[in-house]
Amino acid sequence: MSHKRKKPGTRAHLTRELLLPIPARKAQKRSLQAHMALEMLRLGQGSGSQLGELIKSLYMTWLVAYDCGDVEPDVFLVAEAGLHRCMKHVPEDGNWRIDATACDALKVVLSLHDDLLATVPAHVMRRAAQRLERVIDSGRMPSVQTIVEPASQAGGS
Repeated sequence: MSHKRKKPGTRAHLTRELLLPIPARKAQKRSLQAHMALEMLRLGQGSGSQLGELIKSLYMTWLVAYDCGDVEPDVFLVAEAGLHRCMKHVPEDGNWRIDATACDALKVVLSLHDDLLATVPAHVMRRAAQRLERVIDSGRMPSVQTIVEPASQAGGS
């Protein structure tokens, strides 16, 4: 029996599961978490973990949308600025709040996020998550303007 060895530098085979969007139940769960986080912050009853959920959703959406090539950065920049303001102004009561301008921008981002979760292949979402993780692990603060650089420096993956 002959066994084929994987040549160095070749890509892993993409399974059917990775070529399809993530399962609907998983997409709905992620979507609900992000929308609930936004609503809690809008009501002034948010927490740091909810802020983190929105930050992750913002950058994941940006990375995937950027890779798809059909995205305007303006709404992402407004949402990002609002999240940064929220981080800087934690009230004494510990309830995090987000302003109306950022909330409106994040609604647009989360709508796109929902569309991407439902339509983009799982391997694309996984690659974006890995890229975001590399940026965070490097100690850099993610930024809409700079987060795409690690992929282009690594050969466009």
